[in-house]
Amino acid sequence: MIKAVIFDCFGVLTTEGWLAFKNQYFGDDPEKMQQASDISRQLDRGYISYQQGLDQIAALAGVTSEELNTVLTDNVVDRSLIDYILIELKPNYKIGMLSNVRKNWVEKVFTEKDLSLFDALCLSNETGVVKPDSRAYIAAAAGLDIEPQEAVFIDDITANISGAEAVGMRGIVYQNLAQLKAELGTILAAESKD
Repeated sequence: MIKAVIFDCFGVLTTEGWLAFKNQYFGDDPEKMQQASDISRQLDRGYISYQQGLDQIAALAGVTSEELNTVLTDNVVDRSLIDYILIELKPNYKIGMLSNVRKNWVEKVFTEKDLSLFDALCLSNETGVVKPDSRAYIAAAAGLDIEPQEAVFIDDITANISGAEAVGMRGIVYQNLAQLKAELGTILAAESKD
């Protein structure tokens, strides 16, 4: 039985500037792409400061730290999705957030009211574990006091969905709100019949 719905942050709950930047500046250079990804993982785990990561990635891309910061901080919350969570999901399910995110980032993007929708936040900078590592999903389930198989995980990256499914969660690759409502509705209806 499904007891919780867990959402990724960037690319689902908010817009995602990092992936577009990474593809634009490093998409044709696999070595630089790997270096940028490695720096981003260090940031997400809290191993280096935001400014250190910003400076390193900006230098790699040949842009200023200020230009990169503008791209990374321009995250717009999907108000329609937040409303759907509040009205349709929150009354019946625990709501979680599982995100590879830098320190204090969610507080910069979401209001206190937005964050109050979530029963648990599982953030990589606090756990030191990034998706698709199985420990991230297990920690998210534990934070909601459920078993992994009692959750649906929503992310815009297929590899992260595969990681969730590997620990027993149901997964949905997010494309848009209409698609999410349809797929999640099907899963929840099937689970309620069991």
